[in-house]
Amino acid sequence: MRVEQIEGGVRYALPPRRDGVQIVAWPFMVALLVLYGVQGTLTLAGTLIVMALTASFVIGWLNEIIGKELVTISAGKLAIKRSVAGLGMTTEYDMTAIRDVRLMPEPQSTFFHRTHSYDDGRIAFDYHATTVRFAAGLGTPEATALLEELKRDYVSSSTTGHAAPSHGSPIKSPSDAR
Repeated sequence: MRVEQIEGGVRYALPPRRDGVQIVAWPFMVALLVLYGVQGTLTLAGTLIVMALTASFVIGWLNEIIGKELVTISAGKLAIKRSVAGLGMTTEYDMTAIRDVRLMPEPQSTFFHRTHSYDDGRIAFDYHATTVRFAAGLGTPEATALLEELKRDYVSSSTTGHAAPSHGSPIKSPSDAR
């Protein structure tokens, strides 16, 4: 985990969730799909399905190798960008609407269910009617340290979700506005 001070806030660069078995297995899956598709016995629909699965496996594999999660806190917003090779989507959340910031248990992994979704993030919070999770690549000690830093510096209570001013951040608690 890398921490960088930016103008008006802070940015955390988090690693993706990595699984050695999947890192080795995914190139073989892609090779099998490509070989199956090259045989020429597929219909157009079958070819498109093989191409979509191949692309999915390649993106998943690249995510495990070079993917990252950027969590930025500035100007009363928490932004989470999930990217592979710099390409990805950013979602922003209003800090005053964040509630119940908490640590989630480490996801269980079995042979048939090896998930690498960001939905397995170690840190979670409630945002309006949804639960948002991030930090899937952090172990328990790192996730706990990040959670404590977020609570200490940016969220005054894990259940109220009121932002606390700190580190020159423009984030203010609703009670400060009175």
